[in-house]
Amino acid sequence: MLSIIIPTYNERENISILIESIFEVLSENTIDGEVIVVDDNSPDGTAKAAEALKDRYNVRVIVRKTERGLSSAAIRGMKDAHGEVLCVMDADLSHPPDTIPRMRKPITEGKAELVIGSRRVKGGGIKNWPLKRKLVSRAAALISRPLTKVKDPMSGFFMLKKEVIEGVELKPKGYKIGLEIIVKGRYDNVMEVPYIFKDRAHGESKLSGKVIMNYLSHALRLYFYRDSAFFQFLKFCMVGGLGIFVDLGVFSVFYWGYFLGVYGQNTGTLYSQTISFTAAVAFNFVLNKVWTFRDKEKKKTKVTKQFFLFFAVAASAWAIRTVIIYFLLNYQNVWKFYSMPVITWLISLLSIERFVLLVAIIIVMLWNFFGTKYLVFKGKKKVIKSQDSISK
Repeated sequence: MLSIIIPTYNERENISILIESIFEVLSENTIDGEVIVVDDNSPDGTAKAAEALKDRYNVRVIVRKTERGLSSAAIRGMKDAHGEVLCVMDADLSHPPDTIPRMRKPITEGKAELVIGSRRVKGGGIKNWPLKRKLVSRAAALISRPLTKVKDPMSGFFMLKKEVIEGVELKPKGYKIGLEIIVKGRYDNVMEVPYIFKDRAHGESKLSGKVIMNYLSHALRLYFYRDSAFFQFLKFCMVGGLGIFVDLGVFSVFYWGYFLGVYGQNTGTLYSQTISFTAAVAFNFVLNKVWTFRDKEKKKTKVTKQFFLFFAVAASAWAIRTVIIYFLLNYQNVWKFYSMPVITWLISLLSIERFVLLVAIIIVMLWNFFGTKYLVFKGKKKVIKSQDSISK
């Protein structure tokens, strides 16, 4: 069964039209479904308008008298749902019901566990939005970019298998429950299906300064969620910092303790650095595996392969760092960015050598992180383009 959850507040003029449209689409596509309206005790009679349809359709109405908020209403509806597939959509007629079968198809075919109704993929779009709404939406999407590769993470129109949120602690603040599920949900694949967003014809928009501030607070909290890309990056940098101490410590032990006296300075340095680099890579690999990326895979062959990939990424980073430093120091006249005011100021502050080293460290750090995240500990949550977005 498909359970469609509709959070409402003062949507009396829209709710009947929406429910009738939903069941018409479900009937045409032979989909067994229910609609759950979660109303925050609307003074305009939204709940009564929905209840009036219970004799004709499989509709349940939950009226909340103490709680408020779209996100918490969506969570309440998902908890009470009978279906194994859940859909959340707005009541203002901005989300077209005829998109529901296309969103459901990837889930029933096993291609994705989470499907986003997307305005930002090919075939999707927005109609009748004022410039202010467009700018706010773009800014919100930009803020969420470090959290997910989904192109429309602000969408309030999405569908998922119920198991995606089972055992997951959802604490959204404001209206963006979809973003919370994208970041925290237990799924392997997410797909975006295009639709055309139409601004509400009746009622008033819920967008306000308070809503914007709640979103900013919510996004900040998700930045520091344990499995977010941003928080993983912070942990990765911390591990790298500890790895430097391991590198220095092992080098000192072998260089001063043995290789200097036996092989001399040059050869002793080479041998000691090789051992210390390998030790630091092994240390970083273990800590990144069990902490940064929380990878639970324990198969011996898989771990061995991961370690060699990790070592290859680290070694390539070292080579890239060397090349960057060499070219930035020796071909300064070629690089136009040296003449930029900010760059000139940094060079005067740090010296050309330190500036070049800083640039190399930043580039190599990003190379190391993304190489480790997407090559070594491959992220389980993959964004798959929908066939709709490719063909249209």
